[in-house]
Amino acid sequence: MKVLIVDDNVEVQNIIREIAEKEGCLTRTASDIKAAVEKISVFRPDIVFLDAGVGGTDASLLIPEVRESVENFELKIVLLASQSDHVPSDVPEIVKRVDKPFKVPEIVNAIYGSPSPARTQPAPKKKKSSFWDRLFRRKKEKIPAPVKDPSASGVTFGTCYVAFEPEPKDIYLFAGLFNTAEYDVLIVTSAKIKAVKERFDYKDIKVKIMADKAKADVLAFSELGTSLAFFKEFINSSRNPVLVFDNFIDILEANGANDTLKMFSVLLRDTSGKPRTVAVSVPDEILSEKDRGILLHDMKQYIRID
Repeated sequence: MKVLIVDDNVEVQNIIREIAEKEGCLTRTASDIKAAVEKISVFRPDIVFLDAGVGGTDASLLIPEVRESVENFELKIVLLASQSDHVPSDVPEIVKRVDKPFKVPEIVNAIYGSPSPARTQPAPKKKKSSFWDRLFRRKKEKIPAPVKDPSASGVTFGTCYVAFEPEPKDIYLFAGLFNTAEYDVLIVTSAKIKAVKERFDYKDIKVKIMADKAKADVLAFSELGTSLAFFKEFINSSRNPVLVFDNFIDILEANGANDTLKMFSVLLRDTSGKPRTVAVSVPDEILSEKDRGILLHDMKQYIRID
């Protein structure tokens, strides 16, 4: 991802630049509107962090300049504002507001997600629980503790996998291929921890919940930056980490395909040099052929071997 930081404060530029580059982004900086337009025309950033009063100039002047000067470009701005700054809610180019002084997770969240810049967001729609209720209410045989190496089922640790299936079933069998005496297995879900753990006839399976709102030990769908930090910490602090997602569709519905695929792209990249296996259950036919191809570029399709 390409990030442009437009601020006349070099210290602020450096802070955001360091955060963005740690997330694997390419960065450029500008200290005034004119320089920003020039950088945009050449660099064509995915997101622009823009000081609301850069160089004593109203930041909104950047928008008509880019519209006029840069053809076929979709400008996305994260506005860096003080408490007194007014941020218009009817300007489509302004996708988010971050108040100064900001915190690192706010910048990371702005990179991976672009909700409305309004201070108060509408309450998210309540997710229907019927899907998970139906899924876990069915009586199934518990998955036994593995006695063979995953390779006996055609799975290699260090390779990432996607299971295309109507509902998450094979993905639990996939998780059950890894002996928890040798691998650290974490399942990310929208269901209850107890319901997931009861799928397995043994202990030591770790479970992390994602939901509409963050709370103790629960990650929020809308805060992908915070979630990424948690998942990366799990990978870096675990021995032979196996990270399994049964809730791709919930993440997708909350964030859209682009931001969801960006998150998984970061998790799949081996930036730390540490092997990991990331696996995800994706409902059939919810992705475009292009997005499906993006997943399969970095992941191998998991097909269960009975």
